[in-house]
Amino acid sequence: MDVEILLHGVPDGQDYYGVKEEQTNMGLFYDNSMESVKFVVETKKQGNVAYTYYSYLRYRGMIGAGGRPGSYFGITLRIDKYYQDALHIYQLLDIVFKRHIVGTLLTPSGEAYKYITPSFTAKSAEIEQAQQALIQLIQTTCVSSKFINIDASMIHPISVVPTGNFMDVSDAAILSSIKKYSKVVISPDYEMNIEKEYKKKMTDVEGKVSGVAAEKDKQIADLKSSIAALQNRITTLEQEKKSRETDLQQYKKNGSLTQAVGQIKEPITSLANYFRSKEEPQPETTGYNFKSDLFGMVNCALLVVLLSLGIYGIFFAPSEGNWKERVAALEKENQELAQAVQQRDSIIKGFREGRISGSEATDDNTLIIDVEGYVSGQMATDKRYTVVIKNKGAQFAGQGEWKLTNAKLITGKKTDAKIVIQPDGKGDVAIAYTAKDTQLKCNPRTFEIKKPDVINFTIVMDPDDKEVEPGKAYTFKINGYNGKGTWGVDGFEAPADKRAKTITVKALSGNKTAVVSFTPDGGAKQRKTIQVKANE
Repeated sequence: MDVEILLHGVPDGQDYYGVKEEQTNMGLFYDNSMESVKFVVETKKQGNVAYTYYSYLRYRGMIGAGGRPGSYFGITLRIDKYYQDALHIYQLLDIVFKRHIVGTLLTPSGEAYKYITPSFTAKSAEIEQAQQALIQLIQTTCVSSKFINIDASMIHPISVVPTGNFMDVSDAAILSSIKKYSKVVISPDYEMNIEKEYKKKMTDVEGKVSGVAAEKDKQIADLKSSIAALQNRITTLEQEKKSRETDLQQYKKNGSLTQAVGQIKEPITSLANYFRSKEEPQPETTGYNFKSDLFGMVNCALLVVLLSLGIYGIFFAPSEGNWKERVAALEKENQELAQAVQQRDSIIKGFREGRISGSEATDDNTLIIDVEGYVSGQMATDKRYTVVIKNKGAQFAGQGEWKLTNAKLITGKKTDAKIVIQPDGKGDVAIAYTAKDTQLKCNPRTFEIKKPDVINFTIVMDPDDKEVEPGKAYTFKINGYNGKGTWGVDGFEAPADKRAKTITVKALSGNKTAVVSFTPDGGAKQRKTIQVKANE
């Protein structure tokens, strides 16, 4: 398999380190992108050979060696195969960046990175170490059967480039995009599908609320218009009534009541008939009762108002039941959106803490390796970690087996779904899981080992003899370090308190040498070996 590791960026002007034929292609990554991290997978031909290019790119906050902003850094793995666990390659590139690039080519500057060197060639020895480290990681953590040949279905002219967030992609989805487009770009800065769905639902809800509000406003406006029309009609009727009463009084004064009644009978009868036409037909009556009809007219006017309001309430007012149902539906939908946001935040938190890897996304066919207690960028050799295989958020109920590299099994069996491990300090920890009797797959995970801090101290023995005598007590203490730590002994009796500042222990017989050690918290262990006198 042909493997090349290429470095490119802008330390002080555009620079490149790698095989010459790729220099022009790598220069295309200097494109004013603004993502903090971007992972690009691409298949294409270089001459007559097809390659896959896995590029780990840093843009936002990158500063050149001279202090100029707008720089970038990239490391590209070129192989003449396609590795089906593309997200695992991303994890390996991220480890190499944090462990071998930062501190040699780049230095952290707040949330940004600044180039230490103006050119890559000035750091060729460090770059070659980083390249060798990546090759070793590939050899120890990648599964050989997952390297496949690049066929014609994976080579296309690039016209559309699909993008996605690490939370939304799987290795299967990446391969599908490669076969369709030959290129895919992934970044944690891209909008997640759950965010897009949330925004769409919020837009739909806002549209529904606006529609309901507009409908209610129209109903209120129609109601006000109807009430105003009724009030105008009542006012007109009252004015007509007052006018007729004034005329009646005038006729009374003139002593012509009979004539007055004759003159106003017709309009009053017409007015009364107007209201009667709105009611149920009444039986005919004989005689003329002016007072009764006058009160009837007023009563009819009030009845018209009540009937109009009642009819409007029946046919136009919104149904209380329907309104409550719509409000309840909107509240339920908003609750679902809140739960979706909570789930999204939980996934993001797990990804940032390192408990969840970006490869689990939304693929229901993928088992997840969840490492409890892993909340930083590196594992510590003096800590234990609970590892659980999960399926859709719950502990996997099926059968399978763990494979551990550079870690020892502390609790459980390799066939258990939940185990406790501890790094053995020999190198980066790799965890893999193979499920049995199922089509479910599981992406392996790799964890960088935290280097212990360098703490300078001296183990002092009192009395400071060149040999220790069996049965005699000796006192040990530390010079040059005031922090806490743990004592260890071999060839001495066990100390009463392994965490004490000073210990006093007796030498045991039957040993040629005795060893006392001290491991400071967060630091590397130191030992002191002493010869033991032979029994006389």
